[in-house]
Amino acid sequence: MKHVVITKPHEMLHGERMTAEKRAEKELDEQFEVYYDILNDLMGPDTIQSLIDERHLSIVPLGLLRGRVLRDSFILVDEAQNADKHWMRLAVTRAGQNSRTIVTGNPVQSNLPSGEMSGLAHLLKLIEGRDLARVHTFRPNDVVRNDTVAKIEALYAQAGETDLDLALQRD
Repeated sequence: MKHVVITKPHEMLHGERMTAEKRAEKELDEQFEVYYDILNDLMGPDTIQSLIDERHLSIVPLGLLRGRVLRDSFILVDEAQNADKHWMRLAVTRAGQNSRTIVTGNPVQSNLPSGEMSGLAHLLKLIEGRDLARVHTFRPNDVVRNDTVAKIEALYAQAGETDLDLALQRD
């Protein structure tokens, strides 16, 4: 692989207005800072900047992938539960020769407008029972940021509150 592409759909935050630019998924904003934070911790800011300058690393909004064919690339589509069916289709059809696409997300944590189906949930239904992709579902005890978070997750599990339960309480 010669190129790593990290992308995600824009997520409308509480009180945020949907702009034409954000709907077009072309506006880079603070929602992408998390990737720089993680990569800077792993490799340092100078290495990250060098990879970007040499075009080995791209961190871009999903809309900037429109029309592109990504050859020899590792493509990470993060927070995919916030992509609608249109954007999910765009995301998973960018891979060219010698490329791999990883799609991550939690279908029950979608922040799409009410009534709009998550493209991730739709994709999972499309590929179910077919030999097209591998699907891995993490259990709550698989995701541990630190010991305190693990203990808090255990308390939620003891209380019987799943992500789905919490999402339903919100709506």
